[in-house]
Amino acid sequence: MHADLPQLLNELCALRKGRATRHPSFPAKLGHQLRDLCGVTDSDSGAAARLKLAETLGALLRDEADDTWPAVAAALALHPAADHRDLAARERWLAGQLHCHERTARRRVDHAFQVLAQKAAVSAVGDSSDRGVERWQVASVRALLRLDGPAPEITEHRSIVMTGDGVEEIFCRFTVPRSTSDGVAHDLNLELLYGGNIRERVQPSPEHFIYFIQLPRSFDAGATHDYAIRLTLPPGQPMVPHYVMQPLVPVRALDVNVRFDSAAVPPVVSRVDGVPPRMVDAEPAVENVLDVDRFGEVHLTFRNLRQGYAYGLAWSHGRGDPGHAS
Repeated sequence: MHADLPQLLNELCALRKGRATRHPSFPAKLGHQLRDLCGVTDSDSGAAARLKLAETLGALLRDEADDTWPAVAAALALHPAADHRDLAARERWLAGQLHCHERTARRRVDHAFQVLAQKAAVSAVGDSSDRGVERWQVASVRALLRLDGPAPEITEHRSIVMTGDGVEEIFCRFTVPRSTSDGVAHDLNLELLYGGNIRERVQPSPEHFIYFIQLPRSFDAGATHDYAIRLTLPPGQPMVPHYVMQPLVPVRALDVNVRFDSAAVPPVVSRVDGVPPRMVDAEPAVENVLDVDRFGEVHLTFRNLRQGYAYGLAWSHGRGDPGHAS
């Protein structure tokens, strides 16, 4: 089976609507990627198809963070206690299980779907001789975050190394979480400065964006490649006050330079160093509070980033704080 990550995401997002796997015609609602992945056939009953999904998806997420499988199971109504008629009710149930706000539970579901789609794509591809996902790793990222202008802007220079042959395309993902129910449609603009061409943008949820980048040529294992991207936010779009990288593929190094408006530096700026995503906005420990220089700048360096944990910085909410997102 040839794995199509955007299609997997689309199928998962379509399936979670309404009654999800509890819908009377649920097996017929499955897309071909999920059917092939889980071995669902036309002769399977709803109960049989549900069991195949639960066993396959649960196995794929066995080694992920503790809240990943519950989020998927709740969204798809695979958990027996989350047999609600609509997604919002299942997310409320999940919020109670995770002891978090409903908006946070919704973000957990969105993130879990991204992890699941990637895991499913890798599983479907098989060995690295086939064309697929994750046949490359991020060697380093150098980021410049500008918070001293009319809108937040990030420039990232990325260096990658190939771990398989015939790599012609990569992807990068970004999350733009909401700080409040602001009612504003969130968007993200990405410009590729050099090193490839944007083939497709996928937005599996209102807060998540995935960009598929065609490389200038085919690369084999051991080869390296550099590219750069610039991310900007639409005018007036509010953001939460942190910038973090939460790698789902290995990252060897992250260097971040941040420039705040020197006339409106947040009262507290803190280092986020390998914490679970749900703790990004927690009260910082004293040793993690950073000194911002007289020009409003701060520099951070991280090495050997662990998959699934967050690295970067956060700052306090304050008057004039423009905020940003991971």
